Amino acid sequence: NLNLLQGVSLIPALIGLFGLAQTFESLLTSRGEEKKLPVAKVNRIIPSWQDFRNSLGTILRGTAIGTLIGAIPGTGTDLAAFISYGQAKNASKEGDKFGTGVLEGVAAAESANNAVTGGALIPTLTLGVPGEAATAVLLGGLMAFGLRPGPALFRDNLDLVGTVYASFFLANLMFLILGLSLARYISKIVLIPSRYLVPTIMILCFVGAFAMRNSVFDIFIAIIFGVLGFIMNKLEIPVAPMLLGIILGPMAESNLRRTFMLYGVKPSIFFTRPICIAIWVIVGLTFWFFSRAKKA
Repeated sequence: NLNLLQGVSLIPALIGLFGLAQTFESLLTSRGEEKKLPVAKVNRIIPSWQDFRNSLGTILRGTAIGTLIGAIPGTGTDLAAFISYGQAKNASKEGDKFGTGVLEGVAAAESANNAVTGGALIPTLTLGVPGEAATAVLLGGLMAFGLRPGPALFRDNLDLVGTVYASFFLANLMFLILGLSLARYISKIVLIPSRYLVPTIMILCFVGAFAMRNSVFDIFIAIIFGVLGFIMNKLEIPVAPMLLGIILGPMAESNLRRTFMLYGVKPSIFFTRPICIAIWVIVGLTFWFFSRAKKA
């Protein structure tokens, strides 16, 4: 098929995996009578100074943990939140009360969760390897405009890198302002009936998939990946690794071909050269460390 000559388009696949898959899930769960969810009234938004001071150490520790884990490609926010939560629980005098709404527990998980995105920019911009799902979307956007992240990006498009940094700080500032001012109203979104919300989201997904290349074929790509993402969610298989595979697959293929052109078709070079051995050791230590962290 000529539409697949350059591989699967990233944006339609992304829309399918993360957008349509969720709408399919909502269509199945909202069949029959819709349940009216109770919405708690939001009274206090800004924490007291005492609460903030008590949680400051936890927030700083969670930020450091989230940044470090975000810098490791493919780890994601879930792992950072769990590790930070576990560290806070062990260090807190109220560790036995964690899980009941203790402020330190919330601060630990959320500070690490938020810090991952900033740390994930490190491998994304310097190596072209997404740190997690959000930066995978950023990488896809850069590549859609013909920009290849890596050392050359800092050399040839330093103004763009500066723009990314500035927009990152601006986005966090806007999140703070919008979050504080709109929290009372955003909580009411759950009151919108699914029969109105789901079709609207689905239409926007179709428009986004079509607008990338003005191709109806991309809508079918989004639908196929939406069904695939829905099945993966049902089987509790994470979809983020598939997204990383779609992005990194062509890069891995071209560099593998270049390696074989330089050294011949000798797969043993990936296990005998010093730098390759060092990378395998780092990979092994990473798997070992995070497997221990999950068990803990």
